[in-house]
Amino acid sequence: MREIIPAVLSPGECKDLAATVDYLQLSDPRIAKVLGTIREYTEVTLDDPSYCRVEDRREGHPWHSDVGNNSHMDWCKTSARVLLDPVHMFDGGAFYFRDEHNLALFGTGDLILYSTDDRNNEHMVARSNGTRRVLLMFLANNG
Repeated sequence: MREIIPAVLSPGECKDLAATVDYLQLSDPRIAKVLGTIREYTEVTLDDPSYCRVEDRREGHPWHSDVGNNSHMDWCKTSARVLLDPVHMFDGGAFYFRDEHNLALFGTGDLILYSTDDRNNEHMVARSNGTRRVLLMFLANNG
């Protein structure tokens, strides 16, 4: 599974979430709309070990799968991310899937949702300059 759902969060909702660069409770009402959208595509659990955070990481991320380089997150079956900052606030920082490595994904407020068990969903994030905060969600499936 791989879905890109546009405008899940409004600019105001993105700005509100971007103010908290840290781990968030999955019960946080600010992410309820994102979780509701995710549940339209797949069943997930919000129980431990599932978690989410707002990240500001200028060095990006090399090619990887969200189960972790040493399978330390093999429980993670679904990942989601929402860019929170407008693209004029940073340079670089594009998100790429390995099988579409020439397609740079941006889209403030857009939800990128994918299963971690699909090797085609390996991805990376390019280095960035400026302010680029992202809501990241790592979710276990029900059952």
